[in-house]
Amino acid sequence: MILLDRMTALQRGGRILLDSNLLLLLTVGSFDRSLIARYKRTDTFRASDYDLLVTIVEPFTTLVTTPHILTEVSNLANSLPSSLKFDWSRHFAAQMEVFSEVREESRIVARHGLFPEFGLTDASIARLTENTLILTQDGRLAARLNAVHFCALNLSDLVRIRSDFIAGSQ
Repeated sequence: MILLDRMTALQRGGRILLDSNLLLLLTVGSFDRSLIARYKRTDTFRASDYDLLVTIVEPFTTLVTTPHILTEVSNLANSLPSSLKFDWSRHFAAQMEVFSEVREESRIVARHGLFPEFGLTDASIARLTENTLILTQDGRLAARLNAVHFCALNLSDLVRIRSDFIAGSQ
């Protein structure tokens, strides 16, 4: 319940950041929902995970990202079938128009305490945690961010909570 209270409070602030895998899920699902189960980079997700992600993201007014996250998403999408790459690239480019991209020099990000343990992309995420909900698949990162009073949620935990709730209501 505490996590949901924190999430609700942050929704009022309007900022959410998705890690690379979740931003890939969001963009692939919005491009072609049936591709989620067929694409090797998203096949660990179900369409219901995409639906949950959309439900979480929808109330926020700003989807924050970094060049590091966008680069990872673009690189992950390079393994899409060649017949889809052109259309997906156009779709992804259109999606980027609505993202709020926060740029910070990599040499500055590398000074963050999480850089040695988590790398450049996650250190860039850690630098953007003020008034921003961080949604990740990395339970270790979420725990570390929450240990220093940031609000990070692990999508896998939310999927489990949803499954337990559904099972308990039947």
